[in-house]
Amino acid sequence: SHANWVRAACWAPDGRMAATGSDDKLVKLWDVEARTAVATFFEHEAAVRGVAFSADGTCVVAGGDDACINVWDARSHGLLQHYAAHSGPCTSVAVDPRTGHYLASTGTDGTLKLYDLRQGQLLYTLEGHA
Repeated sequence: SHANWVRAACWAPDGRMAATGSDDKLVKLWDVEARTAVATFFEHEAAVRGVAFSADGTCVVAGGDDACINVWDARSHGLLQHYAAHSGPCTSVAVDPRTGHYLASTGTDGTLKLYDLRQGQLLYTLEGHA
């Protein structure tokens, strides 16, 4: 279990796994049927505010108060990508449900950022929620 408040949760597309993010700076990957954590990701340096799975369930994405986004392989549990995403806390993450190729994130900096996960790069920064 987490050592502090859980701020985010999501289901994998197949419903077998879930992911959680917490004030303890951890992201956990859960086997729902077995009721156990199968992986714990330690890369965030502050509370985690958003978690999401890719459309095919092979990747887990999280963003948090460290203003960063991390992408992990849900099968090998390795870190695939890291983005220094926002100038303030990252408040949410979402993966394109159709292809799983694109990631959106929001932050307290008033921006929406769109990433291409295949290329591992920022595509656009949209401003206007200041």
